[in-house]
Amino acid sequence: MIVKEVSAGHVWQHYKGGQYIVTGLSLNEEDLTWNVLYEPYGLPDTEVPWSRPLGNWLSMVDMDGKLVPRFTLLFKVH
Repeated sequence: MIVKEVSAGHVWQHYKGGQYIVTGLSLNEEDLTWNVLYEPYGLPDTEVPWSRPLGNWLSMVDMDGKLVPRFTLLFKVH
């Protein structure tokens, strides 16, 4: 199952450079799609976690004419 690739405690780097820690996953009850809950890593806690569809999290993006992952797994914190 692809959801296991993204789980709480994993730190990922966005293709633009920011690092984010996954705090959990949620299931959208309307269409049963998975969402990634995350927040900036190494910065003060945010009041509300951010959310992004799992398919978008795992997608490829064009960066200067080259396809790169939107997020790349760096390491697991816990």
